[in-house]
Amino acid sequence: MAVNSLKVDTSNGSIFIKGSDGTGEEIYNTGFIYTKIATGTVSNYDNNGLHMAGAVYLSDYGPFTANHTIAPYENMVRCNPSGGGFTVSLPSTVPSGGGLWFCIIKNVNSSANTITISPNGHNIDGASSNLTITSGFGVVRIFTDGSNYFTW
Repeated sequence: MAVNSLKVDTSNGSIFIKGSDGTGEEIYNTGFIYTKIATGTVSNYDNNGLHMAGAVYLSDYGPFTANHTIAPYENMVRCNPSGGGFTVSLPSTVPSGGGLWFCIIKNVNSSANTITISPNGHNIDGASSNLTITSGFGVVRIFTDGSNYFTW
């Protein structure tokens, strides 16, 4: 791909690359390394980021076995509560920036020990209460509109 344009989002370190052939990539700075999160055919390239058809790559983290606060670049959080329950806290600052942020929190084994999901001072589906995963291989999916968290 010959690079046609390059955009750097200084708020979070993302790099958007658009090739002269209409393909592109989005690369996100996780603080330690850059992770490619999308690649494919560019359908739009504006101030809200890179809109493309093609593969999407998720930032996969874990499995965690103790309390963990999700970072805004984490989209798949694997949890292993076999040694006991623990709390996973959503980011204290709701991720925003013109796009959709989502996270999948998954119990990766058959343990029924409780994984508590803390909204960390925000609301989930309009309520400030915690969510829980209490079954083996259970899952909770979270997304945000930039102000509050929601499940789907």
